[in-house]
Amino acid sequence: MKISELVMLFQRAMNRSGERLTEDGDFGPVSQSKADKYNFTITATPKAVPETPPPPVTGSSGNPAYNEAKKYAGKKETDKGFSAWLSAWWAKVGLKSYVTKGIAGASLAWCALFFFTMNSEVGQKVVASAGAADIGRSSGFEINWKRDGIPQGAGVWKNSSSCGSGSGNHITWADGDCSAADLAKAKATWPGFGGNQNNEVKRSIYCAKGDCSGSKDVICRVFWHVKTLPPPVKTSKNCSGSSSAETTR
Repeated sequence: MKISELVMLFQRAMNRSGERLTEDGDFGPVSQSKADKYNFTITATPKAVPETPPPPVTGSSGNPAYNEAKKYAGKKETDKGFSAWLSAWWAKVGLKSYVTKGIAGASLAWCALFFFTMNSEVGQKVVASAGAADIGRSSGFEINWKRDGIPQGAGVWKNSSSCGSGSGNHITWADGDCSAADLAKAKATWPGFGGNQNNEVKRSIYCAKGDCSGSKDVICRVFWHVKTLPPPVKTSKNCSGSSSAETTR
């Protein structure tokens, strides 16, 4: 603040008390003579400095859609209230005729619908599609998982056999931190939390490279919801488990 601006504040304060000074920032004889009649108290407080948000911390998810999905843990497609609520979102992905069928009665899997809905609920954009591969292929910003690992909360598109297949696609969120070193191991696994995992919203364990005994799942693409990616995962946390084949329709 300039001295002239400070003087103007003095002049303004005196005018509020009945003086008729020109608020020009000039502490001349007239302003000085009037100021002698008053006691002034000056309080100075530092300006708040805007903080730059830190990048997401490995081990705690910075993805609001994943955090929103967690609220529905344990919900099954046979739960009438949940089914009716989620089914209304079919119209948002261009499938109005599916709304009255519910998610249990629909011929399409609802993992992509759930993924789309959770992102929409928190104001994040993903491809508006009922296809897991459509969302997984084109949404968000890709993470090189073979180099940087998979952070908790990342979107993961996987397939039950091959990423080029038109069936067996699934979309979910990573439910733990998995380092690149651990994912490179034989029969490596990773946890996914999403919808239509054995017909409910739950955590499941998937194979990373198609070499597990319980399943032949492969990771097709890992992505983050914003351009600023999380730091590489150095240490795995809540990553291990035994994979098994689950229905996703």
